[in-house]
Order: sequence, then structure tokens, then C-alpha cells
Amino acid sequence: NRIETKELPLVLALDATPSMLVRFAGQECKFRLMLRLTVTLGFLSIHERDKICMTSFGNPSAFFLPPRYGKGNLFLAAEILADDAAEFYKGMGRSKTRSKPYTSAVDLNECLADILARVRKQAVVVVMSDFTDVIYGRTRIDEELLSALVARHKDNIVFLLLDDEEELSWAGGVGTVMTKNIETGRLKEIKASHATRIRTEHAEKQRAFQKHLESGGIDSLVLSSNNWFDRLADFAAGRQISSH
Repeated sequence: NRIETKELPLVLALDATPSMLVRFAGQECKFRLMLRLTVTLGFLSIHERDKICMTSFGNPSAFFLPPRYGKGNLFLAAEILADDAAEFYKGMGRSKTRSKPYTSAVDLNECLADILARVRKQAVVVVMSDFTDVIYGRTRIDEELLSALVARHKDNIVFLLLDDEEELSWAGGVGTVMTKNIETGRLKEIKASHATRIRTEHAEKQRAFQKHLESGGIDSLVLSSNNWFDRLADFAAGRQISSH
């Protein structure tokens, strides 16, 4: 009843901005979660004998690795991202304050435009990010780009919103908490008693963004380090059932 593509390449667009690298609970961070997801999805495609395309936005060594068979793109992308992360942490160790605001080498819209221009055949496109700037209105995703991607890749656009439950929560109580924007270096003092409200508002903004994506034909899922595998498996199973 419908045309099935014999091969469906996987395109992974990865967020490598500093907000992904901040650690709130030991060594865990959204960057490490992204690497786990990347490897999981990448090896699944390799098992299915599909090509893999890797691209990134934000980091100084922003890359676009065109669709290829095998593990080469996966390992090369992981190496580039890990090297950039190591340089970031090294710089943070030398100086507790950033003298210059962070500037992305390639922003999200540029990355999506690159995918649209260079991946001409239908593919599964997965974008991984915390989408913090988008959720809080500091930047906007080009709606024409999204529409064009959905038109080309049909129901195969997925946005994975990476979350860290420790990022916007603390014990609460009296006094204030000094926060710092890792990309701009700006400090902001917040009342500790506002912890629950801030976390709740963040979750509401995530849901509003997901509803906006859904209205444009894009599936999305919020994942954190403590639940990513089970939630991703359930999400994938649900998509498979709905496609039949």
C-alpha cells in the first residue's frame, strides 16, 4: 500500500555548545548523554547496513561527514567532539571566568541548512540538543528550513531534547544562588526558594517547544541520563507500531 525505501541513511546532528558540557552531578553532563545516544543509534544503523551521516553545530571544529557505510564517520565524529570537549575543560581549569562570550562556529540553522543541501535522498534525521537558546527565545529555528526537511524526509525527523535534572534544581531554602551563563560569562543571583518554580517553568517551556514541533510534523522526546535507554526504546517501538 505504500512505498518502502530499501535503504534509509541516518543523519545525526549534534549540539557541541558549552551548555552541553557543564557538569552538575559528578562527571555526568548532557554531552556524555549525547555521545551514548550517538553510539547507540549509530551502531543500530550499522547493524541494519544503513549509511551514517554525522554533523555538528556550535563547536570550534564543526564538521559535516557525508553518508557512508561502516563505523568510520561514527568514530571520527566522537574523536572530534571528545577533543573539543577536552580543550573546553582545560580552558575552564585555567580560568574560572570567560573573558569572551562563546561564539558558535556553526549555529543550528546553518547545520539544518547543510543537511537540506547535502542529503538529497530520504533519510532519518535526528537532532540532539538541549535547545536551551530556542526554548528561552534567544534564537529561533528557521521555520522554512524545518518545513523543507519534513517535506523531504517525511515522518523521519526526530528532535531529542537532552535534559539534566540537576541543572535547574537545588535544595531550595533561604538565601540566594549565584548562577553563571557558561557561554556569555554573565552572573545572575537567584533566590534559592525559587528552585521548584524554575524547574517547573523549564519543563513547561520544553513541552511548549515539543507541541510546536509536533504541529510541524516533527517527533520529539526529552531524555536525561537516568532514563534515556528505556525511554528511547519505548519511543522507537511506538514509532514502529504507528508506521504499520
